[in-house]
Amino acid sequence: MNSSNLRTFDEAFLELKTPPCYTLASADNSKQPTFAVFVRKVAEKDALAVKFYIGNNFVEIIPNNEGKLDIFVNKEQIKHAEQSYQYSADQQTYDFEY
Repeated sequence: MNSSNLRTFDEAFLELKTPPCYTLASADNSKQPTFAVFVRKVAEKDALAVKFYIGNNFVEIIPNNEGKLDIFVNKEQIKHAEQSYQYSADQQTYDFEY
């Protein structure tokens, strides 16, 4: 997926007009959904920002003007090399551990 095309799971390509606000790209459609993925076009770039929800948490990844990615976990910006997140193997709620 990029800001103008989407490749489906069956390898078809669809033309895409990604808006500058978040739009749903994929989600768990079960009675107790575990994830949702949203994308938006980044202004003046051929790039996408992505926000995904996992349980009660969300992660947002936004390309910046330096050609790098700004990463936020639950609205808190993280430093790539200094912090890591993982799921606890015994939790059912998909909460992150620091």
